[in-house]
Amino acid sequence: MKLISLLRSALAALIVGVAPAVAGVADIVIGQVAAFSGPLAPTGTHMRAGAQLYFDAVNAEGGVHGARIRLISKDDGYKTDETVRLARELLKESRPLAFIGFVGTGNVEAMLEKKVLSDAGIPLIAVRTGAASVVQRNDPLLFLTRASYAEEVQKIIDQYATTGYTRFAILYQDDAFGRDVLGSTEQAISKAGGTLLATDSYPKNTTEVGAAVKTIAAAKPQAVIMIANTAASAEFLKQS
Repeated sequence: MKLISLLRSALAALIVGVAPAVAGVADIVIGQVAAFSGPLAPTGTHMRAGAQLYFDAVNAEGGVHGARIRLISKDDGYKTDETVRLARELLKESRPLAFIGFVGTGNVEAMLEKKVLSDAGIPLIAVRTGAASVVQRNDPLLFLTRASYAEEVQKIIDQYATTGYTRFAILYQDDAFGRDVLGSTEQAISKAGGTLLATDSYPKNTTEVGAAVKTIAAAKPQAVIMIANTAASAEFLKQS
């Protein structure tokens, strides 16, 4: 529900901002490139569902100055090269007014580094990342709707501190996302006076966490901070 609420707020702001420009237009195309297959498919699917739910509600009320909102989504499988390729393909084929709901730190970074947004002159709204490498860019075409990962993990560690948990281990995804949050988590543990007993990773786009389970279990932490996608987190819990 929180995700849908955030998307609704972001989309409402977009619609209000573009309304004068779309009078007389048959369709307002919004583009999305996200993971609808692979380990991160649930996240991409939920992002799409939240956006579509709101667009359907707007269209049911007559759209925006009579123009209907049409969401076109493409599956990048959580692969950064595919994110850029499919975004450019979508721009060429459908000429979207804006992008929404992209998933993944490295995927969003690639969009910015390859200048896909600036070259097209369109915004990207409500991305599924809170990495410092994205948040601190202050890109005028990137609109964030969530707290940073650093803020989130600090709250998690602070909460553990109130319950007397001081011995931690970290599981992280070995990519831009995982390494970004790993640094923030290490800092948060140190700031709270905790001890980091073990750290291990798993490859992106997999659920290969077996080795990490053994490493972390051997350290006997009181709590494990998982910087991981849904499928990998679930697999870690199954094997623990």
